[in-house]
Amino acid sequence: MIDDTAMRYLAALLASLVLTPLYAQIQSIELTSEQIARYNNVLFQASVSPPLPLALLAAQNASTAHDDEALRDRDSTIDRILTGGVPLRSFDSLLAAQLFAPQRFVADQRASLSVRLVVRDYRTQYQRVNTVNMSPKIANAQAFIARRMQDINAPVAHLQLQVIVSDVRNAQQDVWDIRAHMADCERLAGAQWLAARTPDEAFWQTYSRTAIGQTVQAGINYAVEQIYLRYSASLIRGEIIARRGERLQLSLALPDVNVGDTVALWHRSDPARVIGHLRIKELVGSSSYAYPIDVHPAAVTLGDAIYTSRPPAAPTLFLPPPPRVSANASQCDRDKIDKADDNETTTSD
Repeated sequence: MIDDTAMRYLAALLASLVLTPLYAQIQSIELTSEQIARYNNVLFQASVSPPLPLALLAAQNASTAHDDEALRDRDSTIDRILTGGVPLRSFDSLLAAQLFAPQRFVADQRASLSVRLVVRDYRTQYQRVNTVNMSPKIANAQAFIARRMQDINAPVAHLQLQVIVSDVRNAQQDVWDIRAHMADCERLAGAQWLAARTPDEAFWQTYSRTAIGQTVQAGINYAVEQIYLRYSASLIRGEIIARRGERLQLSLALPDVNVGDTVALWHRSDPARVIGHLRIKELVGSSSYAYPIDVHPAAVTLGDAIYTSRPPAAPTLFLPPPPRVSANASQCDRDKIDKADDNETTTSD
């Protein structure tokens, strides 16, 4: 027979599954031409705080383009890049370099905080544009040539990336849905690649000279900045220092934690293991008092911990962007780019 205490514990455990879901917050961003240029030339600054553990999950391709890891070869050319598919592992190498090189995060596949990149759209679309200003006095032959030039195709890179950060410790998930469009004539000349050394550095030096490469680099750098602002911080730890029945005393009053909040309780020596959840009941002086929700008090050990953190300011140093390859206003008409016909031929199907 199950006694009343066990029944209450089971009920609390079931309730916690409903009360503490992984809450997703989605932010949609459309990068402007100016933002694409700006986020191609950034340097992420190191933090004076200890790095936080972060698990980098393998990137996923949910677009109509095929995966193409052959593009990582040192002999990759711009033509191959424009006609190829998605080099997913190269995206992961850039994301890892930008996250881990400044030592704000440290790679740890057991960490409660994880990040994954998902490619939703990846294509170079060819759009018809008029590159000739016709004069009413031109000869018939010149008019014929000019009409034919109206069929010139100008490539436009289209990108949609989702960067998903899951914070199991706080039952939180942040999704940055990033879209960017860039015409070939908007391409930056000599865009710098400021990430740390990676195995496919030679590929990135070529890839970052293409419109699709520059949209990818800007999208990843924008997401990294948001991750830094949201998660990179000094990790503040509060430990269980006393237990009287179901009443648990924490070693300090944690910032950003209020009476009534539900917090995760972590194993004292295993940062990847959640024991259960507590509800904060009192804040007295430098201590916090809490009661277990879905864990039996006997399973709580002195030294088990809860965490909180504050985001840092100004992690990004923006450098002057390089000039654009072309200033042709007719080709770089943003309205034409944004309204491009989705039925036009693409290089990545």
